[in-house]
Amino acid sequence: MKNSKPTRKLINSHVPGWMDDFEKTIASLQEKWPPANVFALFDCVFNEPCLTQIKRSQIVSRCLYDLSKNPSPELEAVSPVLVPLTDALDARWREAVQLTDGYPMLSLIVTPESLDQLAQRLHPWCIVKVDGEPYVFRFPDTRRLPGVIEVLTPQQHAAFFGPAYAWLYRTRSAEWKELPIPDASLPPDDDVKLSAEQFVQLIEDSEADEIAAHFHVHEPMLILPYQPSEAYDLIAQALKHVDNKDVERLDRMECCRLFLQQPQQ
Repeated sequence: MKNSKPTRKLINSHVPGWMDDFEKTIASLQEKWPPANVFALFDCVFNEPCLTQIKRSQIVSRCLYDLSKNPSPELEAVSPVLVPLTDALDARWREAVQLTDGYPMLSLIVTPESLDQLAQRLHPWCIVKVDGEPYVFRFPDTRRLPGVIEVLTPQQHAAFFGPAYAWLYRTRSAEWKELPIPDASLPPDDDVKLSAEQFVQLIEDSEADEIAAHFHVHEPMLILPYQPSEAYDLIAQALKHVDNKDVERLDRMECCRLFLQQPQQ
């Protein structure tokens, strides 16, 4: 499978000097929780050269789609990948992290669990069941991650996070934000099931991004003047404006178009 790269940025670009701040963030997390490990979770499907860099640099990692010692190259190419962030690996993982610029593909997890333990905990969440049918759970996509946590039950939240001290993700504005930590820790859930209501809420959460993607393909001049976070906010506002009205999808699309055309109205 050839490495590919998205043709457009999906979140705002990193600001100059962000990598130095990133290293300071890691250092502060390690200082706050000395026994813990700090892991990067890369959603490599957004920028496959990131995986290439990880493998070329011989960085220790785990492919969440295939936990075997020799994971399938096809699965690796589209898989979330866990990488421990240690001082010894500094020069190598920096290059991989740079490739996340503009893409919703980077999280930080602080936990006492080892790399293998965390991989075993997160692996069942990659494919979940809804009414008995398998569903790819897009939690490594940092645009989806806050909505994912919002729909989980307290028990699911506890099984997903386990004993983690913190989970940070890159927002649409390319800033770090922490997810809420559960009140308790539970063992890994080997058979993750979502209700139909949870599934519907997740689908609704992705609507604004789907409309933004539609405009990028079919009406690029409408959306290109905006930063990704700005375009998303305007589309989300438009959808909220019509949420309590009985409107067809095309009408919802038209409302989003108007909000982008006249953002000050």
